[in-house]
Amino acid sequence: MMNASRRPARVERLEPRPRMYVISSLILAIVAGIAYVAITGPATIKSEAHLTMELAPPPFPRLPVGPHIVRLIAFVIAAALAPLGIYSRRVMVFQRRLEEASIRVVREFLGLLRTGYSVIDAVSIMAAEDYGPLNAFIRRMAGLLKRNYTFEEAFNSSIAMLPRSARVFLIPILDAYEAGGRAVELAGSLSSVMSNINALEELRRSSLGAYTYMLITSMIMFAAVSAATVYLASSIWSGKAGFVKPLFTPGEIDAMLFYTSTWLSVIAGLIAGKLIAGTVKAGLWYAFLFYIVTVATLFGAGHLIR
Repeated sequence: MMNASRRPARVERLEPRPRMYVISSLILAIVAGIAYVAITGPATIKSEAHLTMELAPPPFPRLPVGPHIVRLIAFVIAAALAPLGIYSRRVMVFQRRLEEASIRVVREFLGLLRTGYSVIDAVSIMAAEDYGPLNAFIRRMAGLLKRNYTFEEAFNSSIAMLPRSARVFLIPILDAYEAGGRAVELAGSLSSVMSNINALEELRRSSLGAYTYMLITSMIMFAAVSAATVYLASSIWSGKAGFVKPLFTPGEIDAMLFYTSTWLSVIAGLIAGKLIAGTVKAGLWYAFLFYIVTVATLFGAGHLIR
């Protein structure tokens, strides 16, 4: 067991921290709300405060249906999602770079073993190379080995700074060390496995990436149909179509479609993030994209056809 007196200091994780983006999200949402109220006029917003409807049975609250209040909510949600979407995008890019670097690290590590270097010598040589987001991992491990830590201690301490997705790729390094005299033999088989994993990962990304475009297209179609529905309801309500007036006003239908599209955008985005990037928080980027596309189409098309 590692002596407590020489336990390495706690390391910070490399993944971007969400705190700044959450604070930015709150600030932007407040600023967007204040700006919209100032442009529209507080009196207009106040005059629509009593316009609400029950979209779902209790305990769900009654939701605003005033056109200006609905658009105020839309702007606030967009402003709040923007920083979170940027954070989510940064996490996805970081994780992709980390996975690519992890595969490269393991490949070069196994290559050094096959050329006759020991496990510890291989780590020392790699510490002088550039592996992007894994530089801290490799150099920390090499530094701990020089301070006479065991390989398991150095590896486990260094890998603690990495996300779980990257740890899976780097485990072969520890396996090669534990193989001892069979390290060279193991290196050959692991190299083939890593190549297959890399190919399968690229295939998965390209296949699932197509679903993003399919979902965006579906959202646009939903928003366009929703806008057409509002236009039809407006025609019926005004008597142009010669029918009986519907149960809901065009403004209420517009509000219902907005709330529905918002719900679908966020849920679909989180699911897309889980499928494509492997984490729900990565779906905040897709939720932001889907929301902007859907709401912009819904409000834009609705404004043009009225």
